[in-house]
Amino acid sequence: MTTNPLHVRTMLQTYGKQLMHTRRLNKLMRGMRLAQGEAISPLDREIKRQQMIERVAREILDNLLVTGAENPIVDEIRVELQLALGAEFIFEHPFMEQDLQIFRSTSSGPVRLESGEANRVLSKLWDITLAKIDRTML
Repeated sequence: MTTNPLHVRTMLQTYGKQLMHTRRLNKLMRGMRLAQGEAISPLDREIKRQQMIERVAREILDNLLVTGAENPIVDEIRVELQLALGAEFIFEHPFMEQDLQIFRSTSSGPVRLESGEANRVLSKLWDITLAKIDRTML
């Protein structure tokens, strides 16, 4: 069974027109809501802002902190973590392993953290990173 190219073209043109009309109608409805006094809720803006902060924080933790990239924000986060927990930490993804390993620097060398303490460090790190991004983001 073959399809006539003319029918396909007509169908695509119809869908294009419907899409254009829908966009115009949405724009008109938005204008009418704003004219009636309905504004965009500040709550919606705050939710979007919080989502953006979390995305940026996740990016910093995933790509910069673990890979050891030099960045002033990452350095500030590391210093805050060190001050908050009273120790310096090393974050590594060992070759051929999927889990992040966290080590505490000691005078006798790095010591790997147990899972409970590692979770506590990661939780504090997440809180510090979110707060840092929230303060620096407009």
